[in-house]
Amino acid sequence: SDPNSSNIVECENPLSCQHSPNGTCTVGHQGPICSVCTEKFSKNAVGICKYCASAEVSIGFYAILTILGITFVYLILRKFLGKENLTINNVTEEIKKAASDDKHWANKL
Repeated sequence: SDPNSSNIVECENPLSCQHSPNGTCTVGHQGPICSVCTEKFSKNAVGICKYCASAEVSIGFYAILTILGITFVYLILRKFLGKENLTINNVTEEIKKAASDDKHWANKL
């Protein structure tokens, strides 16, 4: 743990340590053998510290993904039901038909 120590310890994960004269850790790692993640970093499955996206980025991503999913479902329903038949009652009726009929168009998607 002392930078002036003569005791040399091998890095647990070679990807966590840079090969530099002063033996510094790679970005996101810290500690005596670079085994601890710095703030806003967390270990992945192989023990490498990766940057954690902020909650705002994650929420925005999932919000956009949800809007795209709803739009996709709307376009599929519009194609098979027709623009004039796209009401909540007709959609509910189609869902009921699809649940009871294996040959329904929705089961062929």
